[in-house]
Amino acid sequence: MNNEINTWEDLSRRYSLVLFNNAVNIEDGAVQIEWMESHNCEGLEAQEHVEDCEAEDCATCRDHKEEYGEYPGCACEVFQWYAIDVSDSEAERLNKNYTLDIFYSDTLDMHILPVYHFGTAWSGVSLSKRI
Repeated sequence: MNNEINTWEDLSRRYSLVLFNNAVNIEDGAVQIEWMESHNCEGLEAQEHVEDCEAEDCATCRDHKEEYGEYPGCACEVFQWYAIDVSDSEAERLNKNYTLDIFYSDTLDMHILPVYHFGTAWSGVSLSKRI
């Protein structure tokens, strides 16, 4: 059996996923708040660097502002939410090895997988590996 996960389709075949788009509406948006508290992305990392940088003329700040605008920040938009049947250690491993954002929701007592791509068959969406 090929254990390689190359596409979102591979991920969906390996793990039990349940579409759960109404998750963000439960408990007045508690799940979305949990996502925001655990979420990290390049835009947020750029924002943190720019806000915390004390250098007079920082090349990294210039690069971040060129890529993300004058005030870098998160521009991630979740298009779908899935409950995913994984252990804590498996969620951690998947997040570490792939560009995934699986988080544990205390509100729902389960792991949630936010999906940031929209309208493309999962067989055609590669699952990027972290470097």
